[in-house]
Amino acid sequence: MIAPFHLKDYFIPKTVPIEHRWVDAKDGMKCQISILRLDSIHPVSGGNKTFKLYENVTHFFDGNFDGIASVGGQFSNHIAALAQIGKDFAIPTVAFIRGEKAAVPTITVRRAMENGMQIVYVSRERYREIRIKGNPMIDFSEYKNYFFIPEGGSNDLGVDGSKNIVNFIPADYTHVLCAVGTGATLKGIASILLDHQKIIGVKVVEAKQEEFIYKNIDAITHDKIILNAEYLFGGYARQHKVLDDFVMKWNEKDSIKIEPIYTGRLFFAAQQLIKQNFFQASSNILLIHSGGLQYVVH
Repeated sequence: MIAPFHLKDYFIPKTVPIEHRWVDAKDGMKCQISILRLDSIHPVSGGNKTFKLYENVTHFFDGNFDGIASVGGQFSNHIAALAQIGKDFAIPTVAFIRGEKAAVPTITVRRAMENGMQIVYVSRERYREIRIKGNPMIDFSEYKNYFFIPEGGSNDLGVDGSKNIVNFIPADYTHVLCAVGTGATLKGIASILLDHQKIIGVKVVEAKQEEFIYKNIDAITHDKIILNAEYLFGGYARQHKVLDDFVMKWNEKDSIKIEPIYTGRLFFAAQQLIKQNFFQASSNILLIHSGGLQYVVH
């Protein structure tokens, strides 16, 4: 299948805005942070997902596949983005969704179906089997020629696509902060950051080490990475009053919206690190807004 001529233009924007905000620091002082607005690319398919899916969709068009399959939860940003992209490029898509079918589908699942995605609910045990198998589609006769993208778009192609984010990170930033799920975005960015730049990955899930793609980062790249697991708030997507209050207050006063699973934890962590004097006075701090607002866009 021949890739559309505008494929790269769809996925990789010409520019991404950077906005500046003042946040609380120590002893009543304020500190300026900058925010890379990947969320501004598209409310559903934008954020870091568009970058992780770029090389994956390119690979689909380069091959002789019938469609694209993936896995995710019922609020998955990745599934929402893939369904949107499937609609925009007329690519058949199917998602294997973890858990039982709900009486009322989530906003994410409903929109995915409206965008033409087939939804297959699987048990948690079956889900784990699918997500760890190299090419699980060989077990499904109707989807055996579908290109499989792992959970969250996190494979080598996803890492390669994430490298494009660095094109929008000016050289004068000393610290780049991003939320970390599977770690593909982190790995892609870290692999080509400049020597004087560090990336702080704020973990949002405490999974086993072997589930993270960043386990294979080489020693040179690893020198640029600081992983922070202090802001898990009890586990992935768990509600926590301190975090929820922070997100609510931020959204009440600011036009840049955040959500509690990824960007909320990231923004909270950044402010806490600033209050703890983690950064030197000369530091120039950039937060990557990875989107994740698809389930609040109706």
